[in-house]
Amino acid sequence: MTLSKEYLENPAISQSKLKVILEGIEEFKYNLDHPMTSSDEQNLGTAVHTLILEPHKAHTIIGIPKFPSNSRKGKIFNFLREGKKMSFFNATNSKVKKQGDDFYEIDEEDELEFLIEMNQKYGPVFRYSQNTEKYLFLSESDYEKAYAMARSVMSNSYCKNLLQKCTAFERSHFFSYKGIDFKSQLDGEGIDGIPFILDLKTTNLPNNKFVLRNEIRSRGYHFQAATYLKTNPDAMYIIIFVRNKAPYSVFPKLMSPDLLEEGQEKLDKACDIYLDCLMTNPDFVSDNELEDLII
Repeated sequence: MTLSKEYLENPAISQSKLKVILEGIEEFKYNLDHPMTSSDEQNLGTAVHTLILEPHKAHTIIGIPKFPSNSRKGKIFNFLREGKKMSFFNATNSKVKKQGDDFYEIDEEDELEFLIEMNQKYGPVFRYSQNTEKYLFLSESDYEKAYAMARSVMSNSYCKNLLQKCTAFERSHFFSYKGIDFKSQLDGEGIDGIPFILDLKTTNLPNNKFVLRNEIRSRGYHFQAATYLKTNPDAMYIIIFVRNKAPYSVFPKLMSPDLLEEGQEKLDKACDIYLDCLMTNPDFVSDNELEDLII
């Protein structure tokens, strides 16, 4: 999803940040201090979210070619991605190419033609994105995959109907639970007889109930559900899974009561650890003791 400015600027904690504390307080603190950059897999998921939930922003998803980063063309393309203008490049027929902080020499034949072509296609977008971070860049293959996945979701009659019943997409919520200020941005909310919260997930897993239940547990989707349901406790929690490989199967699932109960237990445990640290260990310093592995 594309996080709103309102969401990003709010200092409240998100469920994705808090749930890491269940892995260890040192993990939690490190993740707070060292935010991770988005992976290709996460960018693909963001693109699918945008195409389905915010199709008016589809123009912000750009497919770009990939070149070896250590190749001449790769370096030229990366300079363009950094926002460099044409004046940064000096065309020459010299066999020895020079490079400085404010220039990069290129071959006046093949490389110059390549530069002109890439600059015409991507230069303005790259330079604009340096200031606004508006665009999402995908490999050309992931760009095509994102559109195929979105088409697959919209071709599923139940999912299409559910999306049409959504009254809000990507809306931010701010609330308190156990004295902790939370923020959340829900994929979709609506009413289908009763209120529902919609969550869209990309996956490489098959449509197998046992496998998906384990996936929900391992990735903490039930923790997320328990948190998001604080915005509307009476809502159903529905996950639309879409596979990230052909034929891009789509399988909507209703979060079961037992998984929601597990998620609630984990949320309460995470909150308790966090509050205890604020009172007794504000630096979140870990000193783990010997523990057996009996469950």
